[in-house]
Amino acid sequence: METAHKRPNYILIWVYLAVLTAAELALAFELPISRNLKLLLLLFLAVWKAALVGLFFMHLKFDLISIYFFF
Repeated sequence: METAHKRPNYILIWVYLAVLTAAELALAFELPISRNLKLLLLLFLAVWKAALVGLFFMHLKFDLISIYFFF
């Protein structure tokens, strides 16, 4: 018997992604910091956004156990 997983709040995830995108834009064009630090922060934000998309919109959060066994 399977247990149903709780549906994530997709609107809240979308808001998180929009805020992270706004932070990326502000970081890329407005903040006067060094190029290397800017690149590191932009990469961190991109990985964070990719993780949110993968975990929630691609439903990998609920399939992690089967993925571990597959690889």
